[in-house]
Amino acid sequence: HDANQWWYAEHRTRDGIGVLPGTAYVELLTAAAAACVGSGGVHLEAVTLVRPLELEPRQSARVVTRATRHGDRWRIVVSSERHDGSGAVQHAEALAVPGLAPTLVLDLRAAEDRCNRRAVDAQQAF
Repeated sequence: HDANQWWYAEHRTRDGIGVLPGTAYVELLTAAAAACVGSGGVHLEAVTLVRPLELEPRQSARVVTRATRHGDRWRIVVSSERHDGSGAVQHAEALAVPGLAPTLVLDLRAAEDRCNRRAVDAQQAF
């Protein structure tokens, strides 16, 4: 990955550090899960975003996705290795489970009742 690619340009901290978006890790985990399990469907469990991949301008890193089989499941880990030799950093992990995820039924009214309904000022949030 290169800090000059569009996804880093659109996801920067106030200090100019590019951050790989969380959805990118989910995409990497999902692609690896599908490759490991093959046909018949797969879903992810225990998805954990550990640490973002941060790159300064003109910096790059090699992103690595590894899968280890544990019975009928696979542990998938996304990490990066900087080209400066500073070592590997883990960014995300999940368990890939064969089959489609169970269907969840959500009670929207109950969820709305639990929400705090106060207004949030966007300027204060950012």
